[in-house]
Amino acid sequence: MKKREFLKILGVTSVAVVAASHIKASDEKVEETKKAAPKAEEWKNEPDNKHTPIVKITREGDVSTLTIDVTKHPQTAEHFIDGIEIRDENKAKIFSSSISAVGGVSIVTCQLKLAVGTKLTALSHCNKHAYYQAPVVL
Repeated sequence: MKKREFLKILGVTSVAVVAASHIKASDEKVEETKKAAPKAEEWKNEPDNKHTPIVKITREGDVSTLTIDVTKHPQTAEHFIDGIEIRDENKAKIFSSSISAVGGVSIVTCQLKLAVGTKLTALSHCNKHAYYQAPVVL
């Protein structure tokens, strides 16, 4: 084998090893994300807690407007609500919104075209205390 051919093979092998390590790192991040997804049994159900979202519903025709309010919870650099989600009866996410830690909007509005009587769950996520839920019936 000539030196040039050897270096070519070595170069291709190095690229393959680097690519494989990036793929592995990417797969690990995906696994971390899967682990971080909230399980319904971990959602705290404390209606009067400052972390629990307050949901107001208005309906016009077949469209429901949900106003999700988490202003009871102060937004500081150390302790804040960073996201809101709406989940369906099967716990599938049908809406989500991020909130900036400090100075972020603490009221989010979404419109959903779902049947009257549909049961949903509103979730707020606190950086220190995890997920809090509030039941919603359209």
